[in-house]
Formats: sequence, structure tokens, C-alpha cells
Amino acid sequence: MLENSIALTPITVSSVEQAAGYLQNFESENRGEEFWRTRLNHWWEGNPFSHPDLPRGWMLTEEDQENVLGIIGLIPLPYRAEGRDITAFGATNWRINSECRGATGIRLLNQLRDLSEEHLVFDTSPTPAVEKLLRYVDFQRITQNDLHQVTFIVNARANISRLYNNRLWRITSKLAHGTVDVILGAVGADKLWDAAKTRPPKISSQTMLENGAVDDLWQRTQDMFTVTKARTGDYLRWYCFGNDRYRGKSLFVAGNDSANGLGVFYQRRVDNLNDLYCLDLWPPGNEDAAASIAVQAILQARRQGLDTVTIPLAGAARSIANRLSSTIMTVTTPLPSFGWFRAPNEITNQIKNESSFISKGEGDYGL
Repeated sequence: MLENSIALTPITVSSVEQAAGYLQNFESENRGEEFWRTRLNHWWEGNPFSHPDLPRGWMLTEEDQENVLGIIGLIPLPYRAEGRDITAFGATNWRINSECRGATGIRLLNQLRDLSEEHLVFDTSPTPAVEKLLRYVDFQRITQNDLHQVTFIVNARANISRLYNNRLWRITSKLAHGTVDVILGAVGADKLWDAAKTRPPKISSQTMLENGAVDDLWQRTQDMFTVTKARTGDYLRWYCFGNDRYRGKSLFVAGNDSANGLGVFYQRRVDNLNDLYCLDLWPPGNEDAAASIAVQAILQARRQGLDTVTIPLAGAARSIANRLSSTIMTVTTPLPSFGWFRAPNEITNQIKNESSFISKGEGDYGL
């Protein structure tokens, strides 16, 4: 197929169905029409930070624009930069027919580079091959100092056979310390709260979200960093609960009459274990809030029969592990990369100078 016969067209309100059809029929895709309709609706029509004038991505089509040959999507996201609210974008689902890869496919990536001249753009779920191409268009890896994550072994007794053959368990046997009761015992909730040196919230997280306490928390903390995601009630309702069909999420809020911290988690399958994974923990540095959120997550994981809870320590209090390790088996391991970004120079400089706070839940991660 001749490259000059291929058109680059924006995804619009009227072409969303066409985009969904292409994604559901892409090679090796086994998720059906309803999955993709719901997911794209979450990205755009159901997204309070999207509107028809914002870009949604681009498609490669034949000249008649009927046959789609490739696609890259964009998810509008709320951010705070240098004291003002901005729209960032998460790149998602770069798919290209095999016969169009190479120079033709790079046209989609060039659109991302052009967009990033004026907007913060993330790619947080690239394949190794895509990472090489991101370097080609001057994206930079998101780096932070001292990146580690802590994993709590929640249900070792119930899952001992699986855990014994698991990579995490082998690491645990070398790195974790504690009595047999700590390793295998079903630790009571009171002991966890005592170890965390805090008490359970009196008000549910959902109530704190709906009564404005979470918005109050964001107003008090929104300018702690020069660049960070806007953790408003509208954002959390959309991100956590806007699409239950895809990676359902949990929100935990610390505090009683007022909120003093929040954590966003989702359930994942990793190394043959069912893990409750922390995508975001805000604000960094509040040790009591971080400990409260960790205990809430551990107790929920236990109720749901999950094996582990994992919390990235970047921006979270290291004392989470120190407080709880005497009560529940705890393992600290290196934290995988958060992904890639490109932005105007002033924003790039703030991120590189670490006057920003970036969590695992950036870009399209979890969406």
C-alpha cells in the first residue's frame, strides 16, 4: 500500500464507533464490542475533563476514511502546573496494522510529539518496542529518587502452596523477618491498627468523597508541588468508579471529620498472585495518613481473599513498612518505571528538578 494513499485523521465524536470497531477487531484482541464501547466512553464522553474541542487521538485510514489501518488514543487528564489548572493527555492504545508499521506508523507518534510542544503528554504503558520509538521522538523516562515498593503478605496461610513457588515468596524468605505467627497468622484488625499507630476512620471513604472532605483536602494541598495531578472529587469519581468493567478501583481516605490523605488501589494479577496495588497515595509525607490507608487496603484485601497488597514508597512515608513489619510480613523491592513523558520546557524542567509529584496512576495506567 502506498504511503501517500493513507490519510491521518483525528478521532472525533462521530468517529468513535469507527475507532471502537478497529480496536475490538485488532489482531489477538479477544475483548468484545461492549468492552470497547464502555472503555472509550469512559475516556471521552464520560470524562468530565474531556470536551469535543480537545484532541482524542488520530487514526490512519485509507483515503476514503472507511478502512482504519492504525490508531493512537488520547485521554484528557486534569493537572496542576505552576499554580494553574491545565489539561494533560495520556497516550493509549497505539495499534497499527502490520503492513503499515515503520515510517507510516511513526506519523502517529509524530502527532504526540507535536502535541507535547504545548501540553504535558504521558505514555505509561508502552511495550519495549514502543519505548525505543518514544526515545526517537524525544520522550523522557519518568525518574524519581529512591524508587521502591513495599508488599504486604496478606493471606499466606490460605495460599501457602502458591506462595511457596512464587518469586515474591523466594524474595520474602531472604528479606523478611518475623515469627511464625507473623508469617502465617491471621493478624487481627486491632493489632494492625495498633501497629500503624492510628485508628480506623469514623466516616467511610465514599462519604468523605461525597461530602466534600476530599475536595477540601485537595484545596489545602494542591500547591505542594509545582506539577502534579489534580486530585479533585470529580477526578476521583471518574477515575475510580467511572468504568467498573475495566480494572475496578478502590478509594481509601484517611481522617475523620476532615480528610488528611487518600489512596487509590486496583486489583491486578502478578507473578501468579492476586495483588491489591496502590496507584496513587496523596499527599506524600503524611505518615499517619499513609499508615491508615495501608491498613484499610490490607483489611479489604483480606476480605476479598487476595494474596498481597503493594504500595510504592516514592512519595509515601517509609514508615509504612517500619510500623507494620512487626505485625504482618513485609517485603521491600525495587519499583518499576512509571513510564515516559514529554512537555513544554517549563514543565519538563519542573519534573526533572523533582519539584513535581508523579504517581503510578499517570497517563492511561488503569484506564
